[in-house]
Amino acid sequence: NWRSKLKVYLPLKPIKFGFKVYMLAESKSGYILNWVIHEGKKDTLIDIVNKLVHKYQGKGFIVSMDRFYTTIDVITELTKQDFGVYGAIMKSRLFGTKTMLKLLEELGHEESTFFISKDSQIMLSCWKDSKAVTIASNIGDNNVVPIWRRLKKREKVWISHPSKNK
Repeated sequence: NWRSKLKVYLPLKPIKFGFKVYMLAESKSGYILNWVIHEGKKDTLIDIVNKLVHKYQGKGFIVSMDRFYTTIDVITELTKQDFGVYGAIMKSRLFGTKTMLKLLEELGHEESTFFISKDSQIMLSCWKDSKAVTIASNIGDNNVVPIWRRLKKREKVWISHPSKNK
């Protein structure tokens, strides 16, 4: 049992104290391209993401992020560096107008909607299946495509889903 200033409390893990590591991996092979160890509260999320992707800046790569990393500020920063970006975004990280947030609340089952930033750089693609999902992206379009959705009773239905292609 040794001590380190880099150990952090991880409340949702079975082993509560350990090292927090952020990784950038290639999507097909899972090969780790870069990693950064958590050094305390001095780094912002944008700082961490920039450390991970700095070697690949300006090469036209697309970064897919989970909801921990996805914020409007991170997407804006990576857009400036010529990265395509998409990822699920938590509702608490949406800084929209009251009208936009109200529309998201009122979204019915199997309905979808889109929001585009004033500078047309970022799109929010929102739909409600079993729960509301919002994808933030600087790539893609506002088209919807039909997909099969299997219900609980093995019944299949067509639902509209945001397109993945540009």
